[in-house]
Amino acid sequence: MKKYCTINKNKAFIFLQVIIISFLFISLTLFIQILLNSRFTLYKTDVKTQENFQDYDFLDEIIKQEFKNIEEKINNREIKDAIGYIVLSENGEKIFLINDYNKRISFGGYRLLEDQKGKNYYNYLKDKIKGMYKPRVNVHFIKNIKITDKNYSLFATVEYEIGSSREPDTLHNGILTRMWIKENV
Repeated sequence: MKKYCTINKNKAFIFLQVIIISFLFISLTLFIQILLNSRFTLYKTDVKTQENFQDYDFLDEIIKQEFKNIEEKINNREIKDAIGYIVLSENGEKIFLINDYNKRISFGGYRLLEDQKGKNYYNYLKDKIKGMYKPRVNVHFIKNIKITDKNYSLFATVEYEIGSSREPDTLHNGILTRMWIKENV
């Protein structure tokens, strides 16, 4: 009878070892699959990130070229500063003070962001100033560029001090606060 118990214990022990080894094998297999999947996902993310950086570099080059154009115009004494390139028309007027839509384009090719044909931008800006309690107002500009088959928009924000009469004519001391680019999809 002692032998019978020993044989059953040995069989049970062997069965337990088979179960443990099977569990370890399955766990190892799952771990390797998870590891490989995460590495593949990481690789896909790396490729997308690399493509995004190339896009960012391209967009950065467009902005740099725009600044080179501004710098060239300043050095040739065609304009006094970057604000003149973005805000002033060929005649030297601030484009938001011009009534005719077709003439409301700046020396650098910028238009007013919220501008539409038939819209009186002077009155729009006047209403915007009246509703403000701050001593400064932001005026937004846009320039559309087409490179190969893609369209891009250059945006610029100029912050003006509001004069005592709170009229658009009295906006002064314009500061270019930000400039960015976006691909039009």
